[in-house]
Amino acid sequence: MKKISTILIALLVMLLLVSISCGQPKSEPDGVPPETAVKGKLALVDGSFRVNQVPAGDSFLLIWPDDYTRQDKDGKILIIGPDGDTVARVGDIVIIRGNLASAALAEKRVGPLLPEVAKGPYWRVEKVLSSLLEPGPLTQERINEIAEEYRYFQQMFDWTMYAEEHEITMKEAIGRFSLLDDAGLLGSVLEELEKETFAGLWLEGSQVIVAFTEDGEETVKDYLVEDSPLARRIMLRTFEVTLDELKSAQQEASQLLQSHGLATSSHIDVMKNVVVLWITDGELFEKALQEAGEELPDYVVPSIVYEPADEPPSGINPDPSVHFPQLKTRSGSFMLALMVGELKLVDGYLRVGEELIIWQPDYFVHNNNGIIEIWDRDGVVVGRVGEEIYMGGGEIKQPPEDKFLKEPLPDDIDGPFWIQGAETRLDSNRE
Repeated sequence: MKKISTILIALLVMLLLVSISCGQPKSEPDGVPPETAVKGKLALVDGSFRVNQVPAGDSFLLIWPDDYTRQDKDGKILIIGPDGDTVARVGDIVIIRGNLASAALAEKRVGPLLPEVAKGPYWRVEKVLSSLLEPGPLTQERINEIAEEYRYFQQMFDWTMYAEEHEITMKEAIGRFSLLDDAGLLGSVLEELEKETFAGLWLEGSQVIVAFTEDGEETVKDYLVEDSPLARRIMLRTFEVTLDELKSAQQEASQLLQSHGLATSSHIDVMKNVVVLWITDGELFEKALQEAGEELPDYVVPSIVYEPADEPPSGINPDPSVHFPQLKTRSGSFMLALMVGELKLVDGYLRVGEELIIWQPDYFVHNNNGIIEIWDRDGVVVGRVGEEIYMGGGEIKQPPEDKFLKEPLPDDIDGPFWIQGAETRLDSNRE
């Protein structure tokens, strides 16, 4: 028998959330977010203009109105405004008034997009306001305003993407997200108070699916207001494994792989009642399990998302004088920051600015008649000493432990360190 006081507290909190979530931000009648602005660096990527938010954030594919044009002049790529004036150059920091757009609108305005180019989010350009950062001090009041603008902007983005994905109206999307807020609170309460049987909760269309290993109907009714909007949308399922058991298995599997120096990423798929391990080197993964004498439970499912190349690309000319610290296995997920700068060779190590690069597997040093290049597994030059390089990833203050590296770093090596991310190439936007 549950404590009545605990149930009442949960219900009161849930009712409070319902009352809060009923007030929605205002939007235009057609569901398009109100005009706002994005600020970032203007770039030309694979033939399409993007604005990369600064200091860090999303990279928006720009959809231009007909009265803006491109002009190449004196080796620079210019954007010409409706009045014939230059309003921006590739490489400038720009402030662009406009709003988020759907993939359907992007394709309608610019035609079919190649998969490698078409990645959203998309930004419909209303007006280029400035090529300079906003002047004046950044006060705490302005910081608070920016935070609120971003919260609303992100919420509108979530609604827009959800509506497009499920082919429903913006109004329906907003209604489902309100329901999801209420369901999220219910899930948090069940996860805390019903660990022994609760297996997960998620939204499926307009229904809220709640899973237990047993006695689900009796358990969940104690947490619902009878005939409430949430109660009317609940559907129950029975699973074999609790959410708490999945979390424990996820942690144990990650610790096992990390103890063998394998980069690991994983997620819990509550709808399938499993833990998914993203594996980037199947052979090393199997070896780690054998050495540990471990066998994963049936509900921990390895998914091979990458396998290393069998051998270096043809024609590679290694240079042993260049130290090239690399991870033992490719990361299953990547940090999403962006670094653009000159690739330098400093005391035998490759750096961009102060950052010492820690490379993913399947990148190689090539000495091209005295010019140091970086090749990928296909033999494509993605970096060259003395030229700008475009590299995703993220900074860490301390180097990775030796067990995660193919070769250990010296103890006295100076950082900071940059873990290479998903995309690395020569910077095609350099002037």
